[in-house]
Amino acid sequence: MVIDKDHKLVAISHNYLKLMGENPTSWQGKDFSRLLQKHFFAALMKEPDALKNTLAQVFVSGAPVILTVTGIATPQKEGQPAYELLFKPVKNENGETEFIIHQATAVTQPEASKGKAVGSAPIVPDLSREVNIYRTIAANLPNGIVYMVDQQLRYVLAEGQALQATAQAPSDIEGKSLWEVVDVKNAEKIETDYRAALYGKPFRHEQESLGRHYLSHGTPLRNEQGIVYAVLVVAYDITERKQAEEALRQSEEHLQLILESAKDYAIFTLDKAGKLTNWNAGAERLLGYTKEEAIGQPGKIIFIP
Repeated sequence: MVIDKDHKLVAISHNYLKLMGENPTSWQGKDFSRLLQKHFFAALMKEPDALKNTLAQVFVSGAPVILTVTGIATPQKEGQPAYELLFKPVKNENGETEFIIHQATAVTQPEASKGKAVGSAPIVPDLSREVNIYRTIAANLPNGIVYMVDQQLRYVLAEGQALQATAQAPSDIEGKSLWEVVDVKNAEKIETDYRAALYGKPFRHEQESLGRHYLSHGTPLRNEQGIVYAVLVVAYDITERKQAEEALRQSEEHLQLILESAKDYAIFTLDKAGKLTNWNAGAERLLGYTKEEAIGQPGKIIFIP
């Protein structure tokens, strides 16, 4: 499931619908806690605010949380499995949690399965279901692109509004390796980050590509055994911000040149605490202090008693 800041359902997988005995239209856009409290009741119904508090904790802290509950479906039946409820944050450009991915995993077997051979979960799960969920997230992230990269550094997902600025379509990226997609200038750095993420280390980096600037957050995706099987990357186009920062830097440099060239006028600036932060050549000549002597001193030094 995908949950937004209002605790509403944005997307739900077919497996979850089957588990709950629900249909997509009955819960799309509805309150997430009501759905789980309807089915996972053994722990959650005793503490009706526990689920909402957990969601709020993930949104505020930005750290994943796991709850273990028992009893699924109504009415509760003997021998039903316990479930681990994983709440995994997806962050925006500013590092704030924008959505929560929720997954439920059975951690014990029902009575009917005892004594039977049960195979372990695959190291690499079927990515198609997750890809569909993350496509939904990408459609709701303004100015962002969502990528999913598998263990072979091959893109299995590339989707998002910001992809349009690159003149690329998802089909131009999906199914291709990192080195087929990323320019040589950035590929080595990005490969290092992706491989680190496949060993469980999240990353955050900035890079320039195709004339645009991007800020990317990478998160390892783990299976039921805790093994990383893919990397989720959320990239934001920060080109306009970088351009504004560059324009401001150039403006400040231009202003500084003007200040330094004004030798017949004492020009200085002070901060809120009244300390000198700038001191031009005219101030040195007319007031007698060098720039090194004046900067950081209280402004009262320029007033002669």
